[in-house]
Amino acid sequence: MNVRELRKLFDVFRENDAEEIRFCQGGMTVTMIKGEPSPALSEPEVRFEPQMNISLQEKTEIEPEPPIPDNAICSRWVGTFLRGTAAGKKPFVEVGDFVPRGQLVGAVDVIGTRHDIKADRDGTVRAILVEDGKAVQYNQPVLIIG
Repeated sequence: MNVRELRKLFDVFRENDAEEIRFCQGGMTVTMIKGEPSPALSEPEVRFEPQMNISLQEKTEIEPEPPIPDNAICSRWVGTFLRGTAAGKKPFVEVGDFVPRGQLVGAVDVIGTRHDIKADRDGTVRAILVEDGKAVQYNQPVLIIG
């Protein structure tokens, strides 16, 4: 509440027969009470009573992330996982394919720039953990090669 709004509220209060008015907005309460004017105060008393809502919640335990398997290939970027050259295109690899070290196994689109994900070891693709066109986070496993 700004000074102009407070002044309007005061003027409305002074012009009416109400003895007391209370106005609450944005966590602040303004109370005006009419009474005998004191020598130092020729206008009604204005008090500000800030309101605070505090809620205490039980402490919750955060479960630790499961460890990343040693044979997982992880994304080094945050973006959209691509199994092929673009979402919905022919995948680079399928479950059961043998891949040599360095073979392209997926990609991550980061704001229109494609970053390749390559196999860091020889092996067979055991699982594809992220669907084509879905979001991936940094260091999120996307494939399992065994």
